[in-house]
Amino acid sequence: MRNFKGFMNKIILIFTMVLIFGGLGYSNVYAATVGQSLVQPEAGWKRVQESDLNITYTGKWILDNNSNIYSDGTPAYSDGKGKYCTSDANTSIKFNIISNKIRIVGLLRQSGYSSNTIIKIDGIEEKYTEITSSPYINAAILYERTNIDYKEHFVEIRGELGKYTTLDAIDIDSSGIIKPYSENITTNVSNISLDKSTDNLQVGQTDQLTATIKPDNATNKNVKWKSSDESIATVDKNGKVTAIKEGTATITATTTDGSNLSALCVVTVISKGTTPTNPTDNTGNAILTITMTNGNVKSYTVPMSKVNDFISWYDNRVSGSTGKAYYTFDKTDNLQPFSKKTEYIIFDKISSYEVDEYTK
Repeated sequence: MRNFKGFMNKIILIFTMVLIFGGLGYSNVYAATVGQSLVQPEAGWKRVQESDLNITYTGKWILDNNSNIYSDGTPAYSDGKGKYCTSDANTSIKFNIISNKIRIVGLLRQSGYSSNTIIKIDGIEEKYTEITSSPYINAAILYERTNIDYKEHFVEIRGELGKYTTLDAIDIDSSGIIKPYSENITTNVSNISLDKSTDNLQVGQTDQLTATIKPDNATNKNVKWKSSDESIATVDKNGKVTAIKEGTATITATTTDGSNLSALCVVTVISKGTTPTNPTDNTGNAILTITMTNGNVKSYTVPMSKVNDFISWYDNRVSGSTGKAYYTFDKTDNLQPFSKKTEYIIFDKISSYEVDEYTK
């Protein structure tokens, strides 16, 4: 009887372990990869169908309304239709996207299809294949790239000459946008900051303010300078401040690209012979703690210059100015196997933030 009970206990233990590990394995969600069928976009992605009017087709493209369900349970195309053509020198697909990632969805076949399809993103060429060793794969991920900057990109696709090229859909970031093709992309200013937020000067003294524009590749990085009271302090077109008389004036630098972003410096003018004390608000470090609307708390140890840049971006968004809807922080922990990790903080998801400043 004792041996029988021991045997049954082992059976129950094994059965329990199978349920636990089997259940854990079942609950894991793995991201689809190139070569796999993907009838619906995954979380964090948005699908743009081949019929979108922002996509430009050149060449003899054919609309395929093949809605048959194949033996693996997938339709030929994710929405019941797609486009294909026999590629020649004039065949292309062109469009622009605002996104930090992209997938091309189409058909994979054993033969007759392009094995060297060219895709160019911002003029940089890569290749992908529409050939598979399987009999067929429908609504398949033909190409994927997830490490591009979140900005506008121009994309061109060309198939292998004399071979079939297909397009079922384009997947982009869930907040992304597809636009008509254009290589003349205007990169708007997303943030402006000054090297000082306060400045103390004696009457007659001058100081140079420096504006930093982000991103670095902004098309128009010009700024307009203005003093709130020129009888106290003036500022020229290059950001040079001149103290006129005692008092306080606010110097404002505003972008001229249409984003209307601004950064401020409060200038206090004192009499001659008084030694001005300039704050060092851009030195030292701080812990920036951001509370999100879902209750999550994110902390970043950054220089005060980064904190001031964040506050400037946040204040501009609060005031209704245009610009990026997110702020980025580079993460340095647990990088492997990646070379860079960037966290995006969405403005609308911020509940509050706190700054704890310290010096080393």
